[in-house]
Amino acid sequence: MKIVFLFKYFLPLIVMLSCASRTTYRDPTAASGARGWGPYEVKRTAHRMVDEMLSFLTSREEPILIAFKPIRNRTTEHIDTEMLAGHIRASLIEKKIYFVQMNYRGEIIQEIALGQSGLVDETAVPIGHLKSPNYFLEGVITDTVNYEKNRSIQYLVVTLNLTRVRSGVMVWTKNQEFLKSTRNQKVGW
Repeated sequence: MKIVFLFKYFLPLIVMLSCASRTTYRDPTAASGARGWGPYEVKRTAHRMVDEMLSFLTSREEPILIAFKPIRNRTTEHIDTEMLAGHIRASLIEKKIYFVQMNYRGEIIQEIALGQSGLVDETAVPIGHLKSPNYFLEGVITDTVNYEKNRSIQYLVVTLNLTRVRSGVMVWTKNQEFLKSTRNQKVGW
């Protein structure tokens, strides 16, 4: 009778309490490696790539305007590539390297046309002030995963390429590599 009582009331209670989720916050500047793509990989990649790219770009005698193409994820896991792109953009803008927002071109042209129609007062956007990028920045994240006993070994490579718009020539490229070894759990909560 006591055993039935324990299984009927206390076992479900223990299971519910052990499955309850709990959220804690950590310091993102002290990020350590995690099973998936996380703050460590984003920050390390952005920091290294921005330093290397800035070294290349500031050696040029021309104004620098970049159009950021999407970073493609060709890995076996879900990676928010916009997070990495956001870190790179923010770091470069802090260093006075600016971006041309190609995805707003259509809306900007419509706004200019509206201003030229005479329907807008003196705040109308004038013709002839749009900028063209002189570089396209694009990237790709790839990986390969191998399994050894109870571990997965993931080799991740983040590649960024800078292409001169005028010539179509790729003028700069860098890789950031990660080799992650993760113990596979047999059973997890």
